[in-house]
Amino acid sequence: MLLQIILILAGIVLLGKTLASLARRRLTESFCIFWGLVSVILILAGSLFRPLGLAECFSLSGWWFLLLTGVGTILGGFWLSEAVAGLMRRNNELILKVALLDHELEECKREKDAHCDQHAGESGSGEGSYRDAQKTGSEAG
Repeated sequence: MLLQIILILAGIVLLGKTLASLARRRLTESFCIFWGLVSVILILAGSLFRPLGLAECFSLSGWWFLLLTGVGTILGGFWLSEAVAGLMRRNNELILKVALLDHELEECKREKDAHCDQHAGESGSGEGSYRDAQKTGSEAG
């Protein structure tokens, strides 16, 4: 009976923590779906599971060990999911920043080329004027 209550409470707490993390944008939707399913499974296991002879299999210290191990595993996995989701979010931000920088670099190159072409046409001392001088020099000679 105590095991059932613990499973149901753990499922409810995990579901609440999952929804709160989704609201605070700490987890992605795929991680929230996974942890939502885990919490529903815990609640269903607590509701439907009837440990008939399980109490005699473990001592009280064994039950506490299993409880602490289970809670530690679930919390560790949840923390790891939050960390991975944060890294994924930062990676996406970096991808967007690199794309914006690439676009800005292309614009700067276009502006530089346009400015160089315009400057060469105005000064008359660019390659075009040099070639023109060579042509007129070869025609005259």
